[in-house]
Formats: sequence, structure tokens, C-alpha cells
Amino acid sequence: MELNIDLLTKICELPGAPGYEQKIRTFVIEQIESLVDEFRIDNLGNVIALKKGLSGAKRVMAAAHMDEIGFIVTYINEQGFIFFHPLGGFDPKTLTAQRVIIHGGKDIIGVMGSKPVHVMSPEEKSKTGQNRRFFH
Repeated sequence: MELNIDLLTKICELPGAPGYEQKIRTFVIEQIESLVDEFRIDNLGNVIALKKGLSGAKRVMAAAHMDEIGFIVTYINEQGFIFFHPLGGFDPKTLTAQRVIIHGGKDIIGVMGSKPVHVMSPEEKSKTGQNRRFFH
């Protein structure tokens, strides 16, 4: 079976922050509905699909998750810095210089950054991970 790069690219580019997986869920259903005998969405938003096999044959389960690391914008200051809170768990050390997409009325592409230490107040210096911002 050949790797479907176009499909993989599309799945990776769809937004799916924790609690906001509607777009990726819809896409997954579109991709599987002709391949399975039945599917449903449970109360937590999981897609559960069944492909019936031969009676007495071994059973197989494939599992994955639809969400990704996400953040919710809490404030935008006069200089254009965008403040946020995380949705789900992550290691803040991995965020600096990461490309992000802010989804809203229109998508905005930005880069994750933090205030340089030489312009931080003493209070900001003591709050590790709390001074992260998007630059755009």
C-alpha cells in the first residue's frame, strides 16, 4: 500500500485544538464512511467506526486522536502581541520559534516567541512560560 501524501498533508493541516475538533472530525468521517459498515460519534466527540469481518476471524482495532496542541487567545495589546492560554498539555520549552495559525474571522499566521529578558519586569522574569506571545 502506497503512502497517500496528499491525504496525510490535508489531515495535518486541519485545525483540531482540544474541544474544537469539528473540522478534523468531519474530514475523517468523509474519508471513512464509504469504507466502513457503520460509524457513530459518542458523547465525547470520538468517531467510532465498525468494519465487519468474517465470523470467527481475529479482530483488529486501530485508534488515533484528532486533537493537537492548541491555545486560546485571551488578550491582544496595542503593540499587536497576542496573549493566550494553553488547551491541553505541552512543554513550553518547545514553543519558541514555532509557526502557529490563529483561527478567527480569517486565519493569521504567526511565530511563537517571548519577550526578551532585558525588557522584562522582575515580575515577568519570575513567571516562566507565562510571557509567551505570538508575533505576526
